[in-house]
Amino acid sequence: MAIDGSFRLILNDPSGRRKITLNLATDGAKLTGTIGGGIESAELENGDAEGGRLRFYVTRTILPYSCTLTADGDAISGDADFGNIFDRACMRGSRLDPAR
Repeated sequence: MAIDGSFRLILNDPSGRRKITLNLATDGAKLTGTIGGGIESAELENGDAEGGRLRFYVTRTILPYSCTLTADGDAISGDADFGNIFDRACMRGSRLDPAR
């Protein structure tokens, strides 16, 4: 199953739980999209997708971070690495129903 589409995730970081939306598109191994909702909205940068493994960076925000996720069907999970400030924050979620 392609990973293209929108996902709703819960990000658990030291400041609490945040609901975020992740929009993904692939072109071969290149991954693009946006992230937003409970965190500062931004474009994904230097994204790549290999099988169900996704990696991207968000650097044009107040607090830059990198993400490594695994997509398995409609489920997605992984973590965001905020470096020395917050360390890692786990996130998990599922694909949004396009009919909603």
